[in-house]
Amino acid sequence: MNGYQALANGIIEQAVKDYRDALRRLKKHRRHERGYGVGRILPFFLVWGTDTGRSGLFDRQTEKGDGEMTAKEYLNQAFHLDQRINSKLDMMATLKEMSTKTTSIMQDDVVSHTRNVHSMEDAIAKMVDMQTEINADIDQLIDKKQEIMHTIYAVENPEYQTLLELRYICFRSWEEIADKMHCTVSNVFKVHSKALRCVAVPKLGS
Repeated sequence: MNGYQALANGIIEQAVKDYRDALRRLKKHRRHERGYGVGRILPFFLVWGTDTGRSGLFDRQTEKGDGEMTAKEYLNQAFHLDQRINSKLDMMATLKEMSTKTTSIMQDDVVSHTRNVHSMEDAIAKMVDMQTEINADIDQLIDKKQEIMHTIYAVENPEYQTLLELRYICFRSWEEIADKMHCTVSNVFKVHSKALRCVAVPKLGS
């Protein structure tokens, strides 16, 4: 997914949340229906979906009740964990660079030796804490991937399984998926929409 697609999806998903909120308000205050403009929201989703080939987005986002994950939200959990790990690895690299600089300064600066020792100790302590967090996140990522894999394998259609695995386990781009599945990106989007409808999101606590 490129930056523009991610931005567009983010805007739509936020708009859907606003739509849900408007519907909840309407249930309590039916006389204010015109003021909330809900009737003008739905056509926007339908037109947007038709123009981009992603007409299932609104349906997938709104078909779930409050407090429940959509199939896409559930499947994306592993990707978000992976991004968090990568972010912490970048922070770890920064801490290592800081500790290296501190060691170099200690060798050249005898006057502030005590202060530099404390700085290096702080950097090392932060690195140890960060490594512990990263290890915990990696364990969580492995468990989450296994859970998502079981959910994907419960989908009966092999083509849907392949696409979902490439996207949500291997984190492949739409273009890479299209290449591996020997089809166009547009067709990948269509198959993806159908595949998401076949995903049974596990209930919380199950």
